[in-house]
Amino acid sequence: MAVQVARSLHRLCRRAWFVRTVGFSPLLPSALLTAPGTVGVQYGSHPVMPGAVARGVAEFGPFGLMPTLMSWLVAASAVVVFAITIGAFVAEEEPPRSLLGAPEPPRHIDPPQL
Repeated sequence: MAVQVARSLHRLCRRAWFVRTVGFSPLLPSALLTAPGTVGVQYGSHPVMPGAVARGVAEFGPFGLMPTLMSWLVAASAVVVFAITIGAFVAEEEPPRSLLGAPEPPRHIDPPQL
């Protein structure tokens, strides 16, 4: 009984979540921008983070680790957000959209005048 309920719930959720899926090709510009950005954050943090963690711990003790890690998390998140945003703008432009096979964006329809 529990297995049947779990299967039914899984099917229902899968249908509800994936009703409007986006193909892979319109997401490609964002992926191509995000990958080097996150790798850059990874390699850029190797020389910076040990010194920053040491300064934070020396100044604030064990609690100094948290602001240092939070600042790294903010930087990594900003790279991902900017890369995805720029990739979305690139994917919506006419030449990349036609090359990627993305659907036409919805056109604005004015409401009827009363």
